[in-house]
Amino acid sequence: MTSPSDLGASIAESFKFVSNVSTECEALLKLTNEEVSQMLVEPDVKEIHSASGEWMLSYQENDTGWLNTEFAASLALKQGRKKKPSGHVFVQISLMGCGIDALNNFEPLIHVGWWHDPIVFGETYMGFPIECGGDYQVELEEGVLFRWTHRAAADEWCYSLRLTDVNTLQDVKNLVVGPLKHLLLGKPVSEVLVGLPVVRYAPLKSDPGQFKVAPRR
Repeated sequence: MTSPSDLGASIAESFKFVSNVSTECEALLKLTNEEVSQMLVEPDVKEIHSASGEWMLSYQENDTGWLNTEFAASLALKQGRKKKPSGHVFVQISLMGCGIDALNNFEPLIHVGWWHDPIVFGETYMGFPIECGGDYQVELEEGVLFRWTHRAAADEWCYSLRLTDVNTLQDVKNLVVGPLKHLLLGKPVSEVLVGLPVVRYAPLKSDPGQFKVAPRR
């Protein structure tokens, strides 16, 4: 039988762990933003894309409002000589909730993508099941990249990583910054993502908009 003192110590340790995870997510998001910003000024990228403004942050709290369960950062980009932004690159870290609610997934995820609008939790964010139908269509390329088409934007896309696979600066460069750069430059998914430890999905025919996650390879 667990004693009151052991139970109290376990609760305190659990809250400490949750606090540390939140701090680590904030640090990871900040590091990723810095590395993506550096990538955007590389000669081959800035010929096509350039940052327009600052990173925009958004957070999703749990039902009681005491814990951030999702973190996101979005940056508007202009293409060529256009004055208005063409879209936003984004990184969304989801610890729980609809951001990880694909079938057979039990891990926190990182979603990396290019959308017309920035991530604003409660309005626009990556989550499951994915909204589709009518003029809003989504396709899954190579089992790893979601690609949307709708009236507001001809091309939007997103891929996912397991949070536990991104632990170092080199992981950020190899799994977030590098693929994001190559996809922005229009390279095919088969060259960019296949072979990396990205999340692999499969659609559920019985539940449009929902996807299941394949086991780790």
